[in-house]
Amino acid sequence: MKIRSDYVTNSSSVSYILTMNEEMVKIFRQIIQNEKKPLYDAIANYIRKGEKNTVCAQEIRSILVKFDTGDGVGVKAIESVPDYSKMTEEEIMPYIYTYVMEGKLPDLIAFGATQVDTF
Repeated sequence: MKIRSDYVTNSSSVSYILTMNEEMVKIFRQIIQNEKKPLYDAIANYIRKGEKNTVCAQEIRSILVKFDTGDGVGVKAIESVPDYSKMTEEEIMPYIYTYVMEGKLPDLIAFGATQVDTF
């Protein structure tokens, strides 16, 4: 029997809880590559709109996000990125979608994603 560890679904949408630890964001933002800092900041700002929780004595920010995988959100080319600081939430969501669905969110350090539902 084969077990797939990557993203598998036949559904038209999927929900994730995106998380971050604010202190880790501050530390790791200083060491990530300059070209990724605007995306890093945009993702942090998006997650900051969510809830503040304490988990294992650590303050964690989290937000539930639902991606409609059948509506043309699509994967965006991360290499040719615009100025994230000037993008609306609607414009930045395809980039967040790309990082989450391709399992790249942990590459940005201090962020996490847990799949919680498929529809």
